[in-house]
Amino acid sequence: MDVVHEPGGLSTASAIADLATDWYWQLDENLCYLFHDGRRAPLNAPDHASLAGRSRLSHLCGGGAATSSVLQHQSMLEQHLELDMNIAVEQAGGTLVHCHIVARPILDANGQFRGYRGCGRDITDSVVMQQQLLHMATHDELTGIFNRRELHTRLQRLHDFVQGTRHEFSLCLLDLDRFKLVNDTAGHAAGDRLLMDLVELIQGFLAEGETIARMGGDEFALLLESPADSAAKRGRCMIDAIADYEFTWENRPYKVGACIGITPISDGQGTVEELTDRADSACYAAKNEGRNQCVVFSHDSQAYLEYRAELEQLEMIKSALQANRLRLYMQVIEPSTRRTQRAHYEILLRLESENGELLTPDAFIPVAERFNIMQDLDIWVLEHCLNTLEAFRQRGQEISLSINLSGNTLSDQSALQRIIDTIRLTEVPASLLCFEITETAAISNIDNVVSFMNSVKQEGVQFALDDFGAGLSSFAYIRSLPIDYLKIDGYFIRNIRSDSTNRAITAAFVQLSRDLGIATVAKCVEDKATRRCIQRLGIDFVQGYGVARPRDVDQMLSELSVEPVRKVAWSGMIGNNPGSLA
Repeated sequence: MDVVHEPGGLSTASAIADLATDWYWQLDENLCYLFHDGRRAPLNAPDHASLAGRSRLSHLCGGGAATSSVLQHQSMLEQHLELDMNIAVEQAGGTLVHCHIVARPILDANGQFRGYRGCGRDITDSVVMQQQLLHMATHDELTGIFNRRELHTRLQRLHDFVQGTRHEFSLCLLDLDRFKLVNDTAGHAAGDRLLMDLVELIQGFLAEGETIARMGGDEFALLLESPADSAAKRGRCMIDAIADYEFTWENRPYKVGACIGITPISDGQGTVEELTDRADSACYAAKNEGRNQCVVFSHDSQAYLEYRAELEQLEMIKSALQANRLRLYMQVIEPSTRRTQRAHYEILLRLESENGELLTPDAFIPVAERFNIMQDLDIWVLEHCLNTLEAFRQRGQEISLSINLSGNTLSDQSALQRIIDTIRLTEVPASLLCFEITETAAISNIDNVVSFMNSVKQEGVQFALDDFGAGLSSFAYIRSLPIDYLKIDGYFIRNIRSDSTNRAITAAFVQLSRDLGIATVAKCVEDKATRRCIQRLGIDFVQGYGVARPRDVDQMLSELSVEPVRKVAWSGMIGNNPGSLA
């Protein structure tokens, strides 16, 4: 059947159709073209005229196999239904073109079917964009595997499927060991490459249809079509393969390990949240057992009970942050031989529980570090210390404060910027602050720590290396650390009068500090006799119960408030010479 061409060119209706759609056409009762036209060339045909008399189905198939959407489209045509749908048309070479089709059957005066009128529009760009957005929403950008969100969706689907059945699957959480070392020493590019290599390695252990997802950082989740005992055997094989894998970056070899926690997914095993919690606790137990371990969840395991206790502690910390139940105490650090005009204190953090009990840091700091909220605590302390300095100034006193920073904060670039921003937002001179970092935190990530310290020191803040000597490993690193003060670990100070070895080691610390132009602080000075010994050794500052006990900041401020208020202007910098802490 010939194509109907309108004399004199396109009619007004055709011109309007050209504006609204890419193709428009009419079919006869056999679903063959009466005409096909449009502003774009037809699919699978050299021109519009060549489609005259050709069936709609053969046109859309293009000589190849019909896609499922084209078959659905044909079925609706055969049923004489109205169409408003998207189809995918495969062209020569396998390229898919996505089209939006709208069509309506033609009926004569007697209601008999006489064909179709329809139009189509190429929506490929829109569909591809939607597919890309969907992929971004469900996949990890770096590795290309599923992300946490999609894992949760699939876990929920699997959880619903097993209800009322005897099917059993397994949820596995895999946490890499020593990955941070690669990231910190070789750089993020190396860490990214290692993650991609390990994902490819793990995928080799998965059957078709099983799921791997990146939960964040160096944590992954697997959904295995195996009971927990079989999943554990497969997990151990993965762990062995990861442990045997040698990653090389810039001619330097690296080794990592992994721990896996597993929980069964079966009828009556609880909610998705409970399943995730159990797998996490099993992974926690695996890490506690040492490197390269695989543990299946058990309700009565000691590790699970400890994990639950830590989660309760975590909620307690978060609640204390929100309800402002953190308390600051301050303990004076005095010069060992002289007095200064400005008093200096170390800030000590306490947490008040809901029942009013005052908890020391060892009761909540380890949990805050494990669950990565230590940065929030450090920022809270910094903000309240700046407020404290201002409050003392308003009462006629200018003091300076030492604040402890955690290893988590030192290795967090976003925390660094938050600290700098917080300092810059106040009128309090940064020179009144001294950040204390532990020896362990400093040497575990020396390059990042030095960079962090240098950035903050540009604001005027000073630094002290705390617990020096605890690991007897800092001599090789101390020269590269831009520190102003060395706080000698209390182990050497407590019995310094009776232990000649400790006295000799402490004397070596003092000499090293002098050679490097660093002031020294003795911790845990508990009595006057120890203080006199400290003076003879030439240590610059002393701190401990023998000097002064910690006092509540709010209480000290309330005592000062009853005195005549005499505001003082901020004085100049503290100075960078040894012995200028106060």
